[in-house]
Amino acid sequence: QWGLPYVPVINPLDITLLLVGLFAYWDTQRRWARQQPLAVSVLLGLAGFWSLTGLVLRTLHQWVQTPLWTGGAWQSDTVQTTLTIVWTLLAVLLTGVASRGSLTNSRSVWLAGIVLLGVVVAKLLLVDLSNVGAVARVISFIGAGLMMLLIGYIAPLPPANRPLAVDEPSPPAADSSDQDTLP
Repeated sequence: QWGLPYVPVINPLDITLLLVGLFAYWDTQRRWARQQPLAVSVLLGLAGFWSLTGLVLRTLHQWVQTPLWTGGAWQSDTVQTTLTIVWTLLAVLLTGVASRGSLTNSRSVWLAGIVLLGVVVAKLLLVDLSNVGAVARVISFIGAGLMMLLIGYIAPLPPANRPLAVDEPSPPAADSSDQDTLP
């Protein structure tokens, strides 16, 4: 309408969604995170996932002229293949970041990535096998499979954060002199 090209993330809708999401994250961390940390994290994660999926659909609609949600996006091979790849990349990102252990709840983030991977597998079996053409199906399965192998290689399950009991002694610190007394 105005003659401007569509650029993902750098457009009024996506900037507004990003700002609202950042404000929601800040506000929930300030108000609700102490009472319901899991519920807040799940809701924010689902909102972010929905926003990312919408961003992908809008980008495909503008650049490749695919249908939007109500216009038949579930029947489009391009949309289905792209969603499979993007969702699997998001699962790789979640599990990879969580396995590095820099997050306070890294095990929960890792499990969220694995749940998303389960959603991708269910989508591959239920949607892509029945509605997607042969070439798009092959690309979806090979792309998702390679990224699953990547997750298995780079993102092991982070250890559980188990608090020490009151009467439980802390583990001894490693000392170089202990290595000389091996049996």
